[in-house]
Amino acid sequence: MVGGAVSLQMAERDMGDFNRMTGQPSGIYAVGEGSARATVGLTETEQATLIYTEIQGAVVVSTGVPGSNVPIGALLRGNVRVYSPDGFADMRVGESLLAIPGDDVAYVLTDTRSYTLRIRCSGDLRLRLKAMPQSERAKLRRILTVTESEDLVQLFMFFGREHDRLTRVMRAENSEQLRVIGAAVVERALGQIESIVGEAPHYDPQYLHICEKIDGLVSASGWSSLLAKDLAAHANCSVRQLYRAFESVMDASPIHYLLRSRLLVARSAILSGGGSGKTFRQVCEDAGFSVTPSFVRSYAAEFGEPPAASFHRREKLVRQLVGRTNS
Repeated sequence: MVGGAVSLQMAERDMGDFNRMTGQPSGIYAVGEGSARATVGLTETEQATLIYTEIQGAVVVSTGVPGSNVPIGALLRGNVRVYSPDGFADMRVGESLLAIPGDDVAYVLTDTRSYTLRIRCSGDLRLRLKAMPQSERAKLRRILTVTESEDLVQLFMFFGREHDRLTRVMRAENSEQLRVIGAAVVERALGQIESIVGEAPHYDPQYLHICEKIDGLVSASGWSSLLAKDLAAHANCSVRQLYRAFESVMDASPIHYLLRSRLLVARSAILSGGGSGKTFRQVCEDAGFSVTPSFVRSYAAEFGEPPAASFHRREKLVRQLVGRTNS
């Protein structure tokens, strides 16, 4: 790997949560041969984690989004350039950026202050995002205008200030205040995401519940050998009900949906590993994936290219970006 070092400063109480939440700390690189400093603070809510970050210098962020959460970030100061296979776009101060599962993007952050809300989506929104074919996800808007983001940015800042103030002397009433404010932040952010993804259709509650139960099985490994009857038993329904539920809610079979979910996890690991100095096979092995012909075919059918091509393209981009100078 080329580039300088990134030093991380944060409260000791936050460190474990940060490592657990990011999962890919090696996906952050300093630009050029110098160093950069990231100062991070975390605020937890019932549904999300709010992250305040200050960057001194310039860093490349090259982490994938597996589908377990949906990040939406707001830029308070500095410069962010968003790179995708279609080119790049610059964020303006006051704008927000939405990251969608399966996104093939990297970012260069220069002397920034920002908030990022990582929402632990559940229910129909998470199902819709993960079930959406990559061709449709790629068409979704990512950058929200200053006008669209104004309320959300103000809520981020207010919540951050109140968290710092109220946690100095934690009382039961203070905890309740933080819970209420946090719920308001998440509700507003979900509203922004819904405006991009579109309103949810009316689903049969029973079918939606079945799909949510199966979605809970999804992980990087451990479910691939399950049969339809095993999935039905987990959801406490018949195989016929299982297929009807997924055809109604997800427009896909349960096996196809689980495969797509697994592929999103694989894509996140592959994109995050590009530029880390590890080989393609090392990254796949570390993430628990075997590079079999079946996996390669499924990945290419979902994302339009073999997994090795995604890895090497990301590796090339990261090396180009970290090789830049700060001038």
